[in-house]
Amino acid sequence: MATDFYLFIDRHSTITVRKKNVLLVCFILLLIWTFHSFENEHEIAPSNVDESGIKAIWEFNAIPETFGQVQMVDDSIVMIPERSQLELLALPRLEELYKRNLNNLQIFCPVKTVFGGTHDGWNVCSTEQRKKCVVYLITSNPNPSSFLAELSSIWGCQVFKIEQKDCNENTLRQISDKHKSIDIFAVDVDDSEAILLQRMMSLGVVNRIKQLLVTFHGDMEGNLNAKQYQDRLALQRDLLHQGYRIFHRTRNTQCTHCDKTPRPGCVTLSMMLPSQVKAPLVIPSETYLGNLTSNQLNRFYHRYLLTTQTFCKKLSPMGSHGRGGWEVCADKPYSPTVPCLIYSFGSADDWAFDSAMANHFGCEVHSFDPRYQNTKSNGNGTSDMVPSNNRAGAVIYHSGALWDRNTNIRRPDGQIWTGVTLKTIKKKLRHLNKQLDVLRIDIDSSEWKVLPSLISSGLLRQVKQLLLELHGDVDDGGDQYHQRLLVLRNLHDIGFRSFWALAKPDDRDQFMSTFTKTKVTKIYQLNLINIYVI
Repeated sequence: MATDFYLFIDRHSTITVRKKNVLLVCFILLLIWTFHSFENEHEIAPSNVDESGIKAIWEFNAIPETFGQVQMVDDSIVMIPERSQLELLALPRLEELYKRNLNNLQIFCPVKTVFGGTHDGWNVCSTEQRKKCVVYLITSNPNPSSFLAELSSIWGCQVFKIEQKDCNENTLRQISDKHKSIDIFAVDVDDSEAILLQRMMSLGVVNRIKQLLVTFHGDMEGNLNAKQYQDRLALQRDLLHQGYRIFHRTRNTQCTHCDKTPRPGCVTLSMMLPSQVKAPLVIPSETYLGNLTSNQLNRFYHRYLLTTQTFCKKLSPMGSHGRGGWEVCADKPYSPTVPCLIYSFGSADDWAFDSAMANHFGCEVHSFDPRYQNTKSNGNGTSDMVPSNNRAGAVIYHSGALWDRNTNIRRPDGQIWTGVTLKTIKKKLRHLNKQLDVLRIDIDSSEWKVLPSLISSGLLRQVKQLLLELHGDVDDGGDQYHQRLLVLRNLHDIGFRSFWALAKPDDRDQFMSTFTKTKVTKIYQLNLINIYVI
C-alpha cells in the first residue's frame, strides 16, 4: 500500500510528500555521490543551446526536486460577507476589508517562477507539470506576449492569446468546450476583469483552471468607490468558494502616483487550487556548488531568490510602492509588538518605510544613511540626522554606512563616508543586548561584503525579521554567484527562512539572459524570519 509522510518545513508550513518520490530522490542522490557526474560536465555556449537545452537549464536545481500536496491554512482566510451585507458597509470598512484580503496569503507555494519579465510578467507556482500544459492569456495589450513565449519554450505549453476586444461569450464557450483542464489562465483587461470573470464562472470556464492570475484595476490614484469595492469583494468571495487560494500578490508599480500611501487599486493576485507543488529549494554544500558550471550557478541563484521556505499568512506592506515598499510578516510570534526596535539601513531619501514602522507598529526606529551631512551631535556619541522631510513619530536619523569594519569609505565620486559595524552601532545606542524586531538592509551591493561579517558576529541571532535587497549585475560570473549562494546558505544555517521573495519590478533592472533567453532582474527583495527566535 502506498503511504505518505509529512515534511515539516518549519513551524509555519507542512507539505505532504509521497514516499515513492522520497525514495526516488534518495536513489538519485546516491548515484550523484557515487559517480560524481558533475566533474565531467562542460558548459554549453549560449549559441549552441536549443529549446530543450534552455528548458533543462531553466528547470535546473542543485539537488533533485520533491513534490508534495500543499496544506491550506484556514485561519489565514479573510471572511468576506455576502453581497447583500457588503452593500450595508461604509466606504472605509470596505476599503479595509479589501486591503486585508489582498494582504493575506491563503496557500503555500514555495517555488515561484516569473515568466514574461519582472516588470510586465506573471508569478506562476511551480507544480508537477502535465505532459502538455495549456495556458491562456486574455489581455488588452495587442503586442506579442513574452509571458506566453517563455511558457511555450521553457515548459512546452500550448499557449493561446485572446485580445480583450475579441473576447465574447462565444469565445469563452469555445474554450470551455475545447479543454477539460487549463493549467494557467491570466487576465489583464483594463477595468473589466470583474465582468469577465463572472461570465467565465457562469459558463464553467473557471472550473477548469488550476492557476488563475488576475490583475484588479483601480483608477490611476488607486482609489475605488463603494460599488467597485463591493464588486471586487463579491468576486473574490466567489473565487474563494470555487476553491482558489491566493499564493502571491503583486502591487503593480504603474498604479503608484504622486503620493506614497499604499493604495489597493491595480493589484495582481496569483491564485491556485490545491496542487502538487515543488518543495522549497535548498542550497547544497560548498563542495557540491564548486562542481557546478557558471551557467548552472547563475540559474540556481535566480531560482533560489524567488523561493519561499516558510508560510507567513499575514503580510503588512510598509512604505511606498515600487522600489521603496517592503513586506513585514505580521504573524505571531514574529510581528513587531511594543516595545519594538527597528534598524533601517540605506533610506536614500525615502523615509516611508521607517515612518510606517513607527506609526503602524509603534516601534522605535533608527534610520541610517551616509548621504546626508546636515547632522548634529547628541549626548550618546551618535549623529542624528534632520533631513528636510523629517516626519513625526519615533524615528531617529543617523549618518553612517553599515560596514564590515569601522573605517572611512572613499567613494568613486570623492566623498568620504563613515563605515560602522553593527556591533559598534548597537553599543553606542546601548542596544547591544537588545533584540531587533526588524533589520532592513538596502545598501547598493555592499550587502555581499557586510553579510558575512554580520553572520560571524553572532548579532543576527538577535534579529527576528531580516529584510534584504540583494543586488547583482549583467556581467556577474560564476565565482560571484558561488560566493553569494554560500552567504545565503549560511543565513539558512543560523535559522533564517524566507517568507517573501520578489524580483524587483523596475524595468531598468531587467536584462535578457544570453543563456536562458529570458528576462531576469539585477535586484531581488528577500524577506526572512528567524525560526530560532522565541
